[in-house]
Amino acid sequence: MCRFKDNSVLFYLLLFSCLVTSYTTPPILSEKDIIKLVIEKQSARELQLSSRKRKYELSKQESISNFTVQPEVIPEFFDARNKWPKCKSLHKVRNHKMCGAGWAFAAAATMSDRLCIQSDGQLNVELSPQELISCCADCGGCGTGNSLKAWQFWVDKGLVTGGDYDGSVEGCKPYLESTAHYREIPVCNEGCADNYNTSYQEDKYFGKDFYTIKKNVSQTQIDIMTNGPVQAGLEVYEDFFKYKRGVYRHNAASKHVGYTHVKLLGWGVQRNVPYWLAVTTWGSEFGGLSGFFKILRGKNEAGIEANVVAGQAQIVRSPSSTTSATSFPVCFYSIRSISIMMRVSWGAFIVTIGSIFFSLFSMTKKRVNFYQRPS
Repeated sequence: MCRFKDNSVLFYLLLFSCLVTSYTTPPILSEKDIIKLVIEKQSARELQLSSRKRKYELSKQESISNFTVQPEVIPEFFDARNKWPKCKSLHKVRNHKMCGAGWAFAAAATMSDRLCIQSDGQLNVELSPQELISCCADCGGCGTGNSLKAWQFWVDKGLVTGGDYDGSVEGCKPYLESTAHYREIPVCNEGCADNYNTSYQEDKYFGKDFYTIKKNVSQTQIDIMTNGPVQAGLEVYEDFFKYKRGVYRHNAASKHVGYTHVKLLGWGVQRNVPYWLAVTTWGSEFGGLSGFFKILRGKNEAGIEANVVAGQAQIVRSPSSTTSATSFPVCFYSIRSISIMMRVSWGAFIVTIGSIFFSLFSMTKKRVNFYQRPS
């Protein structure tokens, strides 16, 4: 029986096997990715500050106001619901009820929209604001929250599915009655509702990145019509509660009462007045447009253009996930075969060669795996 006296050849065979298996095909930039490069990522900073400090924080971030948009590129009217009619979250008006977590509901709604839009409708789910409230420890709970930290949480930890509290038990982590009505925030639990048949980890959806757009109307429009709705902050005045229809402009004599978060999903012009089309997180009973409203565009009305936040959804599994699913087993069996080979036979050598061919084969397989539930 033939024995190997020099194991260096085997070492290089193993090294080659692991390198090939760990190789991930570089992504091809789509039109959306190219436009995304124009939108510089911003570092996560506090949004929920005093007006003076908020302006200071924003001024420290890199400006993207020098981005030039051709006027003819942006239509006079746009509504994301019409462009992406299959995405159910675009038509939903969420309601945080007694828990003042508008930051979480606006974030989860916007993330859900973008997940559906950027996956071409393949990932048509509603992400859970309850998980943001319970598990994002420094986001804000039922108080004034931090939308940037919510988006950071989506990128770092991911979100499971979960609908509103409306008598249903939709998704892995639906909005709880105790939170909705009594402002009770349960301890973060990495598990799904008892009657949900998908595991917590399998139900996770992730963001790829996030960014801010600072008082740049045309850039905000380009981002909405390309990637989907954006989250925006809104200074709340007493007269906003009386809104029914038309384009909202707060009365200078109206008292400032707080700050909330909304979703911008389009724009238009009404009686020569440009407006943003937005939706609250106060339910469909608000106003006369079933929870939607129009607000003056181009003048930073009630701070609507000052704190715009958005991000990209992670549609393809990360390289680390792919590597852990394919590379490790192949390298493991290669190591095992070498350990056998060092003792005796040609048979182990054949196993090693086989593992290399398996590595080459796995590299040619399509690596576009959607985070969707098993059918």
